[in-house]
Amino acid sequence: MAFLPWTGESLEEILCEHYERIVGNDTCVSFEGRVLQIPSDRYRLHYVRATVRIHRHPDGSLSVFHGPRKFSDHPFEKPELQKTKKE
Repeated sequence: MAFLPWTGESLEEILCEHYERIVGNDTCVSFEGRVLQIPSDRYRLHYVRATVRIHRHPDGSLSVFHGPRKFSDHPFEKPELQKTKKE
């Protein structure tokens, strides 16, 4: 049996975590303390109350989807540590 290269879906898409969120009246969704803006596009003027999927990729970046269409990518943002004030 010979080695066959992978020709299916990208491994990044297979290994990502999928979450569902409902778009609020401000066209934003919240995900783990982050607010992600959902832009209008040529298919719809707004996505208020639409169910969208958020994919968290292995590198920590996020992608927002409605059906098969990807809206946006959001790079991983390392949380800032609050500095304690020494007196």
